[in-house]
Amino acid sequence: MSMPFSLPPAVSLLAATSRLIDLHQSRREDSGAYSPIVPDGAGRNLGIALLTLEILREIEMERGFGFVTVEELHLHINEQVADVLREELDFILELIAHEREIRFAVPNNARQFEYRSTRQTTNLILFADSHAQIKMTENGRLFLRICDEERAWLYNDADTTKLITALRYGKFYDLPPLCRSISLELASKSAMLTDLIELPTRKEQCDTLIADGKGIGEMLQNAKETVQEAMKIAFDVRTYDLFEEWREKEKAEIGLGNIQAELEVLLKIIESVSRRFIDFLSIAQQRRDVEVTSYKFLEIADHLVAACDAQSADQLEKFMASIIFPHFSIQWFHPSILPGEIDFYELMDRANGNEPAPNIFNFTNKKDVVIKRFYAFVERNRERLYARLESGPLPFSELLVSMDFELHPGESPLDFIGIYTTPEAVDGAGAWGAKLIVGFTGRETTQNIDKAVVIASDPLIFIGE
Repeated sequence: MSMPFSLPPAVSLLAATSRLIDLHQSRREDSGAYSPIVPDGAGRNLGIALLTLEILREIEMERGFGFVTVEELHLHINEQVADVLREELDFILELIAHEREIRFAVPNNARQFEYRSTRQTTNLILFADSHAQIKMTENGRLFLRICDEERAWLYNDADTTKLITALRYGKFYDLPPLCRSISLELASKSAMLTDLIELPTRKEQCDTLIADGKGIGEMLQNAKETVQEAMKIAFDVRTYDLFEEWREKEKAEIGLGNIQAELEVLLKIIESVSRRFIDFLSIAQQRRDVEVTSYKFLEIADHLVAACDAQSADQLEKFMASIIFPHFSIQWFHPSILPGEIDFYELMDRANGNEPAPNIFNFTNKKDVVIKRFYAFVERNRERLYARLESGPLPFSELLVSMDFELHPGESPLDFIGIYTTPEAVDGAGAWGAKLIVGFTGRETTQNIDKAVVIASDPLIFIGE
């Protein structure tokens, strides 16, 4: 069974921008939202394109900027995916090297849009004159850098050092948005940790963060210390004098207290994320590996019935006692007894208690009191029933109210309801050798009998050959 995997950052980036691309290509006169049809080979083509960009970046890091032959690129791709043909690669390279027009609009000072377009930054690679060599464009490198930001756990503390630089050089306008940006990124990391704690099947991300745990812990500690250092500078008298001079020059409306408050909030968020990360590591490292699978309840039940022994009976009793409603005594099982949702992983993690399981099913071959009572009721009333049906079929509701049943203390016509599931118990004996048949008609009946309201199907009961 294949394990769940996380979306690659490049795919997440494409998914985030896909609706804007669709909007860019749509027409207002089209009915409804525009959504292009995705061809069957879309995933393969995109996979080859993204693999191409990754390989080109690896080559650049080894050799520096420059052209790479398409033949060498094809060899590198085949090392990772063996069945990529040269014709496929040529088609994809031609497409991602081709420029396309992007039209956009930016607001101006007159509160109107200015309309512009570009083609220069739309291609991801460049061909040499011979088309035998390629290299990545700056736009392709930007795409990969944005994708890398999703993995940037170990480098987020670099942004906090900008706080100290801005304070020392009097860039006070940059401080509030910088604090909020770092706070938002940390809040996003905290939300991701919460998701991973609650969703154990996302094993790939958990393993990655556990492996980088030491580095991430050090990053959060460095970020905390850097913000504390920035707070010392923000509360320093020299910073106050520098800020007042800057505020008078820039006619700024913010006060130094606003910046100090932003830094205090940021410090609290860093401390909160640090505690959340420790909680994640503690839970993730203790979690057992589980494989998500499915079990067919009826097959399990059939097996337990066919191969019933003392051990399986005990296991079934304990199992059912854990998943049905507590203190619910039943003699016949029906799926409607089960709750709407069951967390089997929690049940597997429970410690085995010593409490005796309630007796839910009867695993003996002996008839219990209820069954004996029904058969005794039948024996006393069989001849009356067949005599009543001799003239023709009758609905169950009519038999229930018109039969002159012979009743013992504690019995009522309601005891006759067992005929629903056990008509063979009433089959003829002696002079009444015919077979009783219960035919369901789809009709229902509602009756008041012995202070009870009976709502049931109303089958037709008759004597067969």
